[in-house]
Amino acid sequence: MGREAEREAKDAPLWRLTMTEQEARATMKVYRWSFLRRSRQSNDYVYAARKVRGQRQEVYIGSLISLETMTAQTLIEKLTRTHSL
Repeated sequence: MGREAEREAKDAPLWRLTMTEQEARATMKVYRWSFLRRSRQSNDYVYAARKVRGQRQEVYIGSLISLETMTAQTLIEKLTRTHSL
C-alpha cells in the first residue's frame, strides 16, 4: 500500500505537486503515522506521531504554511527516513 502512494506522488501532474492538509493526513495514515497540528506563538506546525515499541515517536514535518508547497514525495521521505533509523 505504501508503494501505491509513492507511485501516485511520482505520477502526479506538474500542476498538482502541492498537497492539502487532508492529503497529508491520508499519506501519513498509509505509513501508519498520525497527523498532529501544534500551535506555538500564533503559528501552526505539523508533526507526525506513532507508537514504536510502546513509546511515542514524533517527527517534525514543517509549518502548516509550508505544507502547501510540500510534495507528497517529500513527506514520504521525511516519514521513512526516521523509520529506518
